Parts: sequence; structure tokens; C-alpha cells
Amino acid sequence: MNRTPVINGSYYRIRAERSRKCRERQLRRYYTIAVCGAGLVVLLCFLLFGLRTKASADPGMKYYKYYTCVLLTSDKDLNYYASVYGDRQHYRSTESYIAEVCDINHIGVEDGYETVNAAPGNYIIVPYYSTELR
Repeated sequence: MNRTPVINGSYYRIRAERSRKCRERQLRRYYTIAVCGAGLVVLLCFLLFGLRTKASADPGMKYYKYYTCVLLTSDKDLNYYASVYGDRQHYRSTESYIAEVCDINHIGVEDGYETVNAAPGNYIIVPYYSTELR
């Protein structure tokens, strides 16, 4: 180690001062990177979640989900009510509508399509969509 004599202060004091300044620059750099990274995360969250819009067939048309009670008869079963109340805009198929009706009314399903406890004379609750706010 080649130490040169220092006139106004010791060698160790000057070295400590340089180390302190280097550490301050390093911390300033880390803070700048942290602030920029946080800003980038906030910007990405805004872009991903803030600008997302939901497309619909008619922008002015808003649908509301309602429920009504109907009586099962021998000529009007779940398939009939699925054709009356289950529109294709909100349900993929008749089976998905019947599955939701069975779930709402706690009706068991056997063999994928035959319903248990859905006998004529029973009242069931069926969902439907309307543009009217009630």
C-alpha cells in the first residue's frame, strides 16, 4: 500500500469522506430506480385495468337480472320455461339455463338432463333479464 502523506487531514478521513459520498450517490440511484419502478407499476396497472371496457350489442341498453316464480304443469316443464325466459344473449344453451334454475331451486339433476323434484304442481324460481329497472 502506497500511502502518501496528507497535509490537511489524515488519509483515513479523506478515504471515509469519499466512501460516504460514493454511498450517498449509490443510495440516490437506488431511490430513483425504486420511484421509477413504482411509477411504472402504477402506470401498467392503470393501462391494464383502467382502460378496459365491456362491449355490448347496444351501448345504451342495460340488462337487469330478475327472478319470478312459476308453476310447473304437465304441459309446461323446465324446457318450456327455458325457451321462454332463457335468452341466448345471456345463456350459452338451454342446458346452462336449466342448470342455473336447478341450482337456484336446489333441484337435483340425474343423467345430465333429467331433473329430480321438479314434478308438476311445484313452484320454482326462474331467472330472466329485462331492460326495465324495477
